[in-house]
Amino acid sequence: MAMRSVVRRGGVNRMMETTRGAARQFSDIKGRVLSEEERAVENVYIQKMEREKMEKMKKKAEKEKAAKEKEAEKSLYSEADHYSLKDDTNKQLRDEKEGLCSSAMETPPEGYRRNVGICLINSSKKIFSASRLRGSGAWQMPQGGIEDGENPKDAAFRELREETGVSSAELLGEIPFWLTYDYPPKARESLRIRWGKDHKGQTQKWFLFKFTGKEEEINLLGDGTEEPEFERWSWMSPEQLVDLVVEFKKPVYKEVFSFFSSHL
Repeated sequence: MAMRSVVRRGGVNRMMETTRGAARQFSDIKGRVLSEEERAVENVYIQKMEREKMEKMKKKAEKEKAAKEKEAEKSLYSEADHYSLKDDTNKQLRDEKEGLCSSAMETPPEGYRRNVGICLINSSKKIFSASRLRGSGAWQMPQGGIEDGENPKDAAFRELREETGVSSAELLGEIPFWLTYDYPPKARESLRIRWGKDHKGQTQKWFLFKFTGKEEEINLLGDGTEEPEFERWSWMSPEQLVDLVVEFKKPVYKEVFSFFSSHL
């Protein structure tokens, strides 16, 4: 089936006919068949237009994907608002929320995403905290998934570099057991769609680091190997950070700060 389109360039109309399996044939508006040299020029122009169109489509697809991920991340944090422990008049809600509190164990439980958490402190014993690019500006400490076959300690050093750009850090301690938290229902569904896996929540191994470099080293673009996670950062006290972290992570943060209290 032949197809015809018009390309306008330099004030001249070019008629282009294509047939499956056949080469493009060009003629001008008067029907004159273009010379081989003129056809070559037109082919270059058409190919350029097609590349530009494909690039626009690619950028549009990437933008739509980023928007979907942002919405999924927002739902994770907005859902946390339904799990507040402040309403002492609703015992049933408190009991349900308490069921989401972290638990400590020596081996990671089944059904949870294995993860490391990083408590990075400075010389003033303040904790590195950052607000997420996605998710209502919630603040947290760096964290990230453990890759297959990766040692948790190695994962902690890797995640610290990827998320903060920091490599000047001394390992001070490690919580010898795993801490877990459950995702709120809507957040769990959003992350299932995003990651393609249905995790109940995250089970984390936490490490304490002391920052030994200069603040100029901190770069929220990370080491360039992964997409940025954060938009702002600050040094905070444990109390400040517990107040700003999403509700369903608060129990874990309290346990982390309790365990590392001699350094904070």
